[in-house]
Amino acid sequence: MEDNSLKQIKLRQSRNTLVVVGTGIIIMSAWTVIKSLSLTLFERNNITAAIREMGEETMAEFSDNEVFAAFCAVLCAITLIFIGIRVYIGLSAISEGKDKKSGSLYIPLTVVYIGITIYQIILQAMDLLVENDDFKLEQPSAAAILIELTSLIMLTEMIIAAVRVKKYRNETRREEADAA
Repeated sequence: MEDNSLKQIKLRQSRNTLVVVGTGIIIMSAWTVIKSLSLTLFERNNITAAIREMGEETMAEFSDNEVFAAFCAVLCAITLIFIGIRVYIGLSAISEGKDKKSGSLYIPLTVVYIGITIYQIILQAMDLLVENDDFKLEQPSAAAILIELTSLIMLTEMIIAAVRVKKYRNETRREEADAA
């Protein structure tokens, strides 16, 4: 029979939160793909021009297609790394929520990812609010900032739920050990 003490109820709620938020974090990986695709599809000429400007002498021997292909290869590698991190964080949270073994690395990794997300939000907000005639790779939109804020909220909620699960689980184990 299930224990309906306040601690057990909060433990189950926190575990459920981990499963839901972990799933959301994995789904938000699609945003990373969409953002990368929109950058490459809509800004091809600007990207190529910016790369050529940064490496005037070294880029002279390559065609625009070769420069853009190299950029796409690097962007794909970076995108795959970020997707891998999100999927690892999400799967670990789901595993922890289902009371299965999960790596302890996912919580510090989530804290780092929160920092990266905050940095992205600040940069996008500055680009949106500050008029600048200099070259920009992409125009951030208010919707993009809202999506990043949603991701930030999910990551923060996941950290809170993970800490609560560990706290309530440890308290329950101590109480069971004292009762035995």
